[in-house]
Formats: sequence, C-alpha cells, structure tokens
Amino acid sequence: MEEFSACSGLEVNQGKSNIFIAGNIRVPKEELVEVFGFPEGTLPIKYLGIPLASKRLNASDYGQDEMLEKGSREDAISLWRKWFSSKGTQEAYDWFRPREERRFWAKYVWKDFVPPKYSFTTWLAIRGRLSTKDRLVFVDDLDTTCQLCGRQDESVDHLFFKCPKTWGVWGKILEWLGIARRSVTIKSVIKWAGRQSRGSVIVQTAKRIALMAAVSLIWKMRNAVIFDGKTWDTTRVIFQIKEATYSILYSRYSPDQVVLHLPDR
Repeated sequence: MEEFSACSGLEVNQGKSNIFIAGNIRVPKEELVEVFGFPEGTLPIKYLGIPLASKRLNASDYGQDEMLEKGSREDAISLWRKWFSSKGTQEAYDWFRPREERRFWAKYVWKDFVPPKYSFTTWLAIRGRLSTKDRLVFVDDLDTTCQLCGRQDESVDHLFFKCPKTWGVWGKILEWLGIARRSVTIKSVIKWAGRQSRGSVIVQTAKRIALMAAVSLIWKMRNAVIFDGKTWDTTRVIFQIKEATYSILYSRYSPDQVVLHLPDR
C-alpha cells in the first residue's frame, strides 16, 4: 500500500475501503484482512446500499429489506428523505457500509524501516498469538506461572506490562522516549503512540522503532530464560533496544540531528 501511494501520489481511504477476496489463496483470508486492515466486502458491490449492476434492479435491491431489518418502514422513509434533502451521501454510505473493528495497529506496525522480526513479533502479540503459557493449555501438567517474576500466570498483558521484571525495561524506555503515559496492553500503547503528532519526525520514528523492538527483545529474552537457562538482565535488554533504535535512526538521519532530538539519558 505504501509503494502504491509513493508511485501514484494517492492515499487509500481506510474509512471507505473494503477488501474482496476471490480464487484460491495460500493463506487464510482472515490473515489478509488483518494485515490490510480493511473490512471484508461481499458481492455484489453496493453504493449507498444499491448494487452496482448492468441489469434492471428490483425494488428489493434498493436497500429496502436491509433497512426494514433495522427499523420500521416509516424509519426507512424518514432516512431516505433526510439523505435526499441534505444530499447526505456520506451519511447514507456510512449507514450501509459493513462495519468491523478498525485495526488501528496495521498501519503503525508494518513499516519498511522497522525490521520485519520486530513488526512480526508485535503483530503476533497484538493478535494474542504469541505462545505465552496461558495459551498452552494442551500441554499436560504445565506450570503457567510467569518464569520471570513467579507471581502470576503468564499472559501477553502480564508479560509485557504487569510483570515487574519487564516493567523495569518499559519504564526506562518510555522515560527515554519522553512518554509519561503508562499503558497496560500492547494495543493501548500503540494506539496512543499512533495518535501522537508532537515532536520531531526523528522522535516519532524512534518511538515506533523502540516500542516494537521492546516487544521483540523482551520476548527473545523471555525465551532465553525459559529454554536456555539464562538469567533475566534488564540492563542488557534496555541496551539492545536503544542500540537497535539508534542504528536505524543513524541510517536515516544525520547522527548530529539524532543525538540532538533523542539524547541517550
């Protein structure tokens, strides 16, 4: 989508777009819908609730049945009169368009300057697909307690934001990025970060890289503790996150500008 925008100068309006899937595909269509962030559309394609077709339409094609399912005939007539008198094309479109949860994170997570391993781990975490212990219910006699703190069952939310070990990492990284807000889920921190426009481009880029690097590197260290018998090292994880962030920033911007906007504190 970004290549399309760069070549054409056009931007896809996510509020007015649907994805249509046909033919034999190698991946589940749910994953395609997740990646692109558009609701799945159905045929025939409709505009203002009316099918776009070359044949003569029947009365039922004019959205009558769909409107009557949601209210009385009087309500339907009232809506049509309102749209007609105010030329409310947008209102009518919004009423008929199928609604799904907006995947706010898709546009934030997938960027060409973010290493794919960081984006992919974050994507799995947001979707609840990381193999945290609470998801391994099929394993007999599995101790679901968090291996890092030993206090609560391990889940995505606990591992990344409620575990005191990992919060030692997040606290320092958020302070370094100038983020005062404390979030309790990955979705909430990315949703908040995606809406923030304050600060220079360098700082905004750093936030995107560092947040996803933190998710990926915390997960990597967690695996090393469980499977390789390593000891949790907060200082090392913080260093790795900063190192990854600065490395990408230096490849895109002047080192002097990077240090000016994002000093290592």
